Amino acid sequence: MAKKNQATSASVEETNVQATETQEVAAVNVEDNSNAPKAKAKKTPTQAQQGKKKRGFFKAIGKWFKELFSELKKVTWPTAKDVSKNTAVVVIVVIVFFILLFAIDYVLAGLLSLLINGKWATLFI
Repeated sequence: MAKKNQATSASVEETNVQATETQEVAAVNVEDNSNAPKAKAKKTPTQAQQGKKKRGFFKAIGKWFKELFSELKKVTWPTAKDVSKNTAVVVIVVIVFFILLFAIDYVLAGLLSLLINGKWATLFI
């Protein structure tokens, strides 16, 4: 048992020595990097420092329209058939909801009139 403890303590000591050597090497590497020259942050010159003139108002508007037309050329426009189909769907949905809301309003108004006046309200008088 004593031999086992001696072997274990010897391996622990070897591990400690290796760890210490690794720390020393790491410390040396850190010190070496601290002596390296540091890169300076470059400042970007402002527009006035570069000597560039500010773009004119009308040139900016012209550039905006030029970019607008180039983007409009990239658009995939729907065909007349697609537009008519989509318009028909919208009109039908609007009519269906109009009828539905009219019916709900008529029933609720009639019930309210029945509660208050005792008779059903008529619409077209």
